[in-house]
Amino acid sequence: MCRIRSLVVIQLRVGGEPVSLLSCSYCDRRWWQGIDGLVALGSVLGLAAAASGGSASRASGAG
Repeated sequence: MCRIRSLVVIQLRVGGEPVSLLSCSYCDRRWWQGIDGLVALGSVLGLAAAASGGSASRASGAG
């Protein structure tokens, strides 16, 4: 992704899985990365929902 400027990297565990949120303040892009590479936002939300015992729709406030 963006390599023009310094990135903000936030590392955390979601559902026991290590993931990082990378953010570029220059181009305003944000993306998630796991051990094996890029991770879709939906997958991160799914991990969080599974860890909390809920569904992704409940985690987002829908349904």
